[in-house]
Amino acid sequence: MTIGQEGGLPSAVQSESDEAEEATAPPASAASALPGFGGPNANVVPEQRPARAAPFTNVMRALIRFLGVGLIGVVAMVTGLLWDAVLHGRDLAAGHAETTVFTLANPAHAVLLGGGALAILGLVGGMVRALALSGSRWLSSQATRVVLVMGVVVLLATTGGVLQWSARAQVPLASGPVAPRPGPESHGVGIVNAHAPGDCRPTAAQKAAAAKLITDTEAGTARYRSLATAMADGYAGVANPTVTEHYTKAALTNDGHMLDTQHPESLIYAPTAKGPVLVGAMYFTNVPGEFGPEPGGCLTRWHIHENLCYSTATWQIATVLEKVGDACPAGQMRLVPPAALHVW
Repeated sequence: MTIGQEGGLPSAVQSESDEAEEATAPPASAASALPGFGGPNANVVPEQRPARAAPFTNVMRALIRFLGVGLIGVVAMVTGLLWDAVLHGRDLAAGHAETTVFTLANPAHAVLLGGGALAILGLVGGMVRALALSGSRWLSSQATRVVLVMGVVVLLATTGGVLQWSARAQVPLASGPVAPRPGPESHGVGIVNAHAPGDCRPTAAQKAAAAKLITDTEAGTARYRSLATAMADGYAGVANPTVTEHYTKAALTNDGHMLDTQHPESLIYAPTAKGPVLVGAMYFTNVPGEFGPEPGGCLTRWHIHENLCYSTATWQIATVLEKVGDACPAGQMRLVPPAALHVW
């Protein structure tokens, strides 16, 4: 046996090495089917799934849920606003009945409040979930989310406190010469008022408007300080009154004007030792049964007399009924005039 030097290894050792490689190598058919070994799948890379696919999906689902809650809240808020507008449009006295800015006695306010709560919940919850997807260490931190939630809680608490304060706040009672008497109205039976009897709490603007109406009325009726002048101008009534009397100018009762301080429908005179004295004026609406404008709010209350008997000879007020069920005397007729507003 000879030893060959070509190839760097003895031929016997080389032969044994080749046999070992053949034993460990995969068959040609199997190798061609594996990636990296040739064949049709030589360049195919095995599919790999992202490690964070499940957590990302859960956050997105939660975000969508919160946005849905917020959308429902916004729809409820708009519904509450529309409902409140319809309630006030159908009942103009509702504004007088609601003594506070916000009251749960109004069902529309309750819907509005519930919608606001849902909208805030959806917005805050969605924002917290969105911060987790921001990719910023600071924005996605637990501390940032806690600050956000606590800020909203403080804002809501402040809002609730302000609403409670406004609910307890009331406009001061009217005082002075233009203030109506507290308690029930003193006209007697058969009186329908534009406002329910009770406390009158006008705003500053309403007080100013009522004062202006008085000033303008005084200026507009200055030429009628003499009863004779008023009667000569068409105001009809008793020539020598023994009690306070109203003198009405019929031509002004259907002229289409209301609260015309230059031409009040009626003037009021009181008897004194020096003769009749002009003490006030009375305005009428143009249509019986309807109330007129109220520039001074409860300070300028309109009222309708349903207890007056008119003489069929002069068509002047002859009797004021004092009891429920009373009838007009013979020669008189019960008529309901338009709504009236006194300025003294």
